[in-house]
Amino acid sequence: MSQRPPPETSSFQVVVALLAGSTVGAALHAGWAQVESLLIGDMTLVVASPVLLIFAFFWALGLLVFGLPVGAVLHRRGLRSRRAGAIAGAILVAAVVGLFRLLVMLYAPTGPISAHKVADAVQGVILMGVAGAIVGWVVVRVAYGKDAPR
Repeated sequence: MSQRPPPETSSFQVVVALLAGSTVGAALHAGWAQVESLLIGDMTLVVASPVLLIFAFFWALGLLVFGLPVGAVLHRRGLRSRRAGAIAGAILVAAVVGLFRLLVMLYAPTGPISAHKVADAVQGVILMGVAGAIVGWVVVRVAYGKDAPR
């Protein structure tokens, strides 16, 4: 039984994949922010549709700054599966969000660090890690098409 050659992609497919990934990431982020705001009784995000554009900008920026170099390394090493994309996305997003939340807790003047703040930060890191996994899967799927191994 012959082994299939690794899937290939083009620059155009990569650009489309990054756009798709930032759109999916922004939609997940905005959706979770909406649910959270509804749970605490804050209705501001219900009418704030520009939030989706802001989230899309930051997801696109994150994909360009962090995702593209890691994706290039994975491509070069032959790791072109959707699973590899999902794992890389989860780790990258969790690390970036975790570092950001840690810096905010340490340097923002919001009072002493409490167990509630730490739990909130951990929850945010986990949710965004899940979003990163989904985005990583989408980016690989769009970049390599149906040929991407699972």
